[in-house]
Amino acid sequence: MKNDNAMLPRIIDSVLGAVPVVGSGMQNVYDEWRQNKINIARDVILKNVRQGDIEQLHQDQFFSMMARFSRSVHEGAAKSNLVLLARLITGIGHADKDKGRAETFNQYANMLENLTWAEMVFLSRCIKAGEVISGSTEIKQVLYQKGFFVQRFDTTVLNNKSVTNQRSELYFGDVYKHTAPRIEQISMPIFNWFGNTDNNEQNKNVPYKVDIDVVYEFSSKFWEFLQKYGNLWENISKESDDDGKCE
Repeated sequence: MKNDNAMLPRIIDSVLGAVPVVGSGMQNVYDEWRQNKINIARDVILKNVRQGDIEQLHQDQFFSMMARFSRSVHEGAAKSNLVLLARLITGIGHADKDKGRAETFNQYANMLENLTWAEMVFLSRCIKAGEVISGSTEIKQVLYQKGFFVQRFDTTVLNNKSVTNQRSELYFGDVYKHTAPRIEQISMPIFNWFGNTDNNEQNKNVPYKVDIDVVYEFSSKFWEFLQKYGNLWENISKESDDDGKCE
């Protein structure tokens, strides 16, 4: 990218198509909607991307990132999501410099543009705490599906009568419930030398329960993202829509 402070606004206008086509009737309504989206996007980029942030990016890669950004604009992405995308461009410019690739931007753009406002707020709180904090299980599950979190199953086997009878290596397959059903009245048969079974008194009716808790953690992909490109969520509320509704 050439070090020209006047170049970035011209590139933005060209990629976003800032000059509307004036028609009539419904065309004018569409043009007005489209121009409003473009104005918001232009403001977001100019606030979050400076010429110095991206001057080392290869212009072909930057143009491709801007084309992907433009797609999100015209598909109606919320302003807060556009802020994340713009900050990602800056992050790539700083961290990757001349090795920055549009493929990297595209990969993370698919994750960032689909976040809801509630998910952004929760992610921001988790990032500030440095771990996945307690909160809405539904939001955690969605962020797990979007690749931000991973799940770990914490299994605790509790025996009500004897610690020696704990079964600590039980396998339940792919369990997605927070608590497994309580298993009671388990009697372990003991075979004697004659092939018969003998249930001694100690092994009769030994109840135990198995609690399986789903623990959420940052995925390695998201953690590497934070380490390399920084906290894009910091002060995101200041860049959100004026009414606070970003969907």
